[in-house]
Amino acid sequence: MYPKIKFDLNIPLDFGIGSKWPYAVTQYPEILKGSLDKFVNYYYQEHDVDLKQSLKIIEHNWNKVRSHFFKVSDKVFNNYSWPDGKYICFLSIFNCNPRFLDDKTFQIFYRTDVNTNVIIAHEMLHFIFYDYFEKRENDLYNKLGTDGIWRLSESFDILALENPIYKILNPKVSSHYPELNNLTDLLRNKMTGQDFTVSNFIKSVYTPG
Repeated sequence: MYPKIKFDLNIPLDFGIGSKWPYAVTQYPEILKGSLDKFVNYYYQEHDVDLKQSLKIIEHNWNKVRSHFFKVSDKVFNNYSWPDGKYICFLSIFNCNPRFLDDKTFQIFYRTDVNTNVIIAHEMLHFIFYDYFEKRENDLYNKLGTDGIWRLSESFDILALENPIYKILNPKVSSHYPELNNLTDLLRNKMTGQDFTVSNFIKSVYTPG
């Protein structure tokens, strides 16, 4: 059973993101002149039509590729079951795009210039990779710690989405984390000539070099 992503708006979540990560609100200098709470509510009221239209477009575009994405991911993860979760994509007025592993929800900036199917696929791959890695490679998972797991997960996503198996997503984006380039290049080289699967990826992590 594949998870069905729900697409929605969440004003309290956006207020929480703006409060927790001040850098997220810097695109709106007017916030500095008043209350963040009032600004968020006002913005949602003023841009209600645009937000709801973006929501429909993003959902429509995802539904055109979702079946292919899941079938390819079945092969990559050897039919590993998707973890339980809410699987909600919330639009955001902030260009921050956080994900929440505990409940399998994430945000997308509603005016992003990045292909939203790629963003959704990126987050979905994180959700299943983390779950797979913790349950199937628990010793390494515990050894690496939070930062190490994050680095591997990001490198996995980069290599997955640059692979031709996911070409339907038209993923013409590069990594947002230059500090991961060396690790990603190393793992890419180790996997040369192999099918892209999570098991081969993890084998490359263990392989010296």
